[in-house]
Amino acid sequence: MKLRLFATAAIVCMAFVSPAFSGEDDKTVSASEVRTALSDLKLKFKEEKDDEDKTVFVVTGKDDVQSTIYQYGGKGDTGTSLGIRTVFQSEEEVSLAPINAYNRDERFAKAYLDEESDIILEDDLDVSAGASKDVVQRFIGNFLDSIPGFVEQVSE
Repeated sequence: MKLRLFATAAIVCMAFVSPAFSGEDDKTVSASEVRTALSDLKLKFKEEKDDEDKTVFVVTGKDDVQSTIYQYGGKGDTGTSLGIRTVFQSEEEVSLAPINAYNRDERFAKAYLDEESDIILEDDLDVSAGASKDVVQRFIGNFLDSIPGFVEQVSE
């Protein structure tokens, strides 16, 4: 019963959202701004282009773990959100219990198994309302800092 009430309340609240919040003034983060944030963090990275001609950054962090930063939305080489992900390939069958525990206990980043049973750790940053270089740097830094703890928790 509570779920039904919550869903109804959410729908009613959405009905009162002003057209002024339509996203017409969405802010973006450019590839240049991401590049500057990565350089200021003194991270090793390389750049590639995706099929939309947006820049994708492959960042090498601690223990040579590679993470990929993607831009979503926006026009040209900008994004209204940034995604960051790390793929962990496993030779063994992976239990969902530690992944579910991580998702339950931690904030922001989420983990799951993909179609090939690789473990994916990822996070997203919505910049459409605006974001400073400090926010982008903190987003990237926090994600990269979370990797060792994630690996430890999932490896137990």
